[in-house]
Amino acid sequence: MKIIPFAMKFVDPNLRFSIIPIMKQFVESMHEELDYTKESDNLKTIKKNMAPYNNVVIPEVHDDYSTKNILTMEYIPGIKVTDIQSLDEKGIDRQQLVIDVHKVFFTMLLKHSIFHADPHPGNISVKDDGTLILYDFGMIGRINDETRVKLVRLYLGLIEKNPPRTVTAMDELGMLAPDFNRQVIEKGIELSIKSMYGKKPDEMEVEQLMNMANKTMSKFPFKLPKHLALYLRMSTIIEGIYHTHKGRLLSSSRC
Repeated sequence: MKIIPFAMKFVDPNLRFSIIPIMKQFVESMHEELDYTKESDNLKTIKKNMAPYNNVVIPEVHDDYSTKNILTMEYIPGIKVTDIQSLDEKGIDRQQLVIDVHKVFFTMLLKHSIFHADPHPGNISVKDDGTLILYDFGMIGRINDETRVKLVRLYLGLIEKNPPRTVTAMDELGMLAPDFNRQVIEKGIELSIKSMYGKKPDEMEVEQLMNMANKTMSKFPFKLPKHLALYLRMSTIIEGIYHTHKGRLLSSSRC
């Protein structure tokens, strides 16, 4: 933690208010990861929450063989979630697999408010029947009910292709600087939504947006509150898994 003030000297002043809380959140998470009793508690909580869902399994903890420094769990073999060759050899439906990954992690986030925040491919495996296996619960994110509702509003704004609603949700979540230019942000969201739905933004529209931003914004408009740092980490890694499979799925469909 002591290195943060020193490191901030080399960061753009417009970004410092966003980066500092993120770094503090990860430092706190690393401290938690050093205590395996906390990881055990996290695992048991999420295992209980996800018990009704048949597309995911979480190993049992062997308490008699676990301490603060050692965590002993049930061994459940599986295929790494990004091992495309092995998944295909087992006949796993990878399109459904990607859907299940998103469902599982966003169910944790939006229904139970406690979620696995480190879903890199080494922490997710797949059983022969396509069921997901989750490991390593040292890094866990939590959000309160108010934040959960605001995140739902954000996703609804994107799904409905509604830039004003999306920007309002971002503002409510504390993701925008106090002096942000709403017109510029809404235009940026509009172009992002077009891109999400496969429509390439007109180059003139992008140029106009950049000109507008340069003239009206005095500083970087986005920020990330501390309580959303682990959410962003989780969603970004999940998106990476999606893109790993998306490229191969598209290649297969062209054959």
